[in-house]
Amino acid sequence: SVSALLRLTNFPSTGNGAWLNNIPIVSVNQEAANGVIHKTEFVMTPPSRYLWDRINADPDMTYLKAAIQRADSGVAASSSIQGYLQNIGANFTVFAPTNAAFQTTLTGAIYQALVSLGVPPATALAQAQALASTPAVFSNPLLYGALTAQTVKGIVVYHVLGTRAFTNNLPTTQTFVPTLLNSAVPAHPGVGLQATFGVPFVTSATVKGVGNATAANIIINASPLTPDPAGTSDQHFLNGTIHKIDQVLLPQ
Repeated sequence: SVSALLRLTNFPSTGNGAWLNNIPIVSVNQEAANGVIHKTEFVMTPPSRYLWDRINADPDMTYLKAAIQRADSGVAASSSIQGYLQNIGANFTVFAPTNAAFQTTLTGAIYQALVSLGVPPATALAQAQALASTPAVFSNPLLYGALTAQTVKGIVVYHVLGTRAFTNNLPTTQTFVPTLLNSAVPAHPGVGLQATFGVPFVTSATVKGVGNATAANIIINASPLTPDPAGTSDQHFLNGTIHKIDQVLLPQ
């Protein structure tokens, strides 16, 4: 069982105003005889699930799940990406591409590979669309040479920050920050993060891979505090935060 203290972990920040997780603090430093009170705009609910629980169950993250499983091929469970996403001691931010985002990227990559092999463009496009139409693309032996476990792992870890970040923690001008890929490629510039603030929440936010022509959009919740399992941004878990995005981030 998980300690009740870990379930109540919260993350105050002051970089872009005063926040508790992604909840605005509307009144600060009210002194009392036995402490200090900070009033929040909404009630903060503690997390109850791990990052992997959401990825494993979300019908719009089946490609991400399959990519993680491909990346973990031949890796001991204790050092696997899935294992880290189930570890209470972790504290990650996961940018989770939707299924449609993966389909678009994979279709394009497979199409280009087939055309380079001399397949007629119309035939290549049809074959690429068929191959990319299900998450089984990552477990298709015909594609193991292109979607190697190492290649897929590099892409997956490029979507993970080593710290927890809510959208209100993102900079207001695009700033590149390291990802878990930097553990293997220390000089890599990382991903570019940027947020636009409204009142009182972030109204839009982006994350850009160095290999992407345009930045991916973080899909902001329809309601700012939409909780797991329905929410798309600022989803708070025992060991991290998830934001859904509309592109696959490419490290180069």
